[in-house]
Amino acid sequence: MRRTRLNKLRLCFALLVGIAAPVMAEDYCAYDFPLDSNPTPITSKDVCNFHQVDAQLYRGGRPRSSAYPKLVGIGVRTIINLEEPKFAMEEKAAIDQLNSGLPSDRQIQFVSFPITPAEIDEEGVSDGRLRELFGEIQASTKPIFLHCYHGKDRTGMVVALYRLLLNQKSATDAYDEAYHYRFSRKDHGLSRTLDRYKSAKRLRTLPRPEPAK
Repeated sequence: MRRTRLNKLRLCFALLVGIAAPVMAEDYCAYDFPLDSNPTPITSKDVCNFHQVDAQLYRGGRPRSSAYPKLVGIGVRTIINLEEPKFAMEEKAAIDQLNSGLPSDRQIQFVSFPITPAEIDEEGVSDGRLRELFGEIQASTKPIFLHCYHGKDRTGMVVALYRLLLNQKSATDAYDEAYHYRFSRKDHGLSRTLDRYKSAKRLRTLPRPEPAK
């Protein structure tokens, strides 16, 4: 009897853990992210790892629903999502709903540019794909909010290249900034991509982001 009761308790505990796991997985700000370069009302409850890069670019993690009105409020006109298509489709639906209640001059454009697990972990992002991405950045209405899930690895790589293209930082300083916002060298594909563009000649093959109009 005692053993049966104990087994039932273990089963209940396992079920509770299974139910709680997705909720805990939602706490994507569990990392020790820096809280700097954010002169906005957007908090980590809205967007994890949110920071302003310059006058035309913000960076961060996946926005929660509370973030979108605030992004409109600070003037964001384009969101570029580096996540998998499933999450991009969900975000596009949220933005379409938001835009339905906004005047045309405040609506947010949406760009999905998924960087795949294979590109993150192994092969890196090809020169052709990066030319396409920076072409989107060049053509997009500014300011832009660029994000992935945590706003640290895929986003960190793109922002480092952005800094180099605009001569805002040296390669050393751009990479140090990426590490500051928790870019990980364990993502070997992203690291290889960054290392390729230490070459100024190769860097010049990417479209240069245009200033905000």
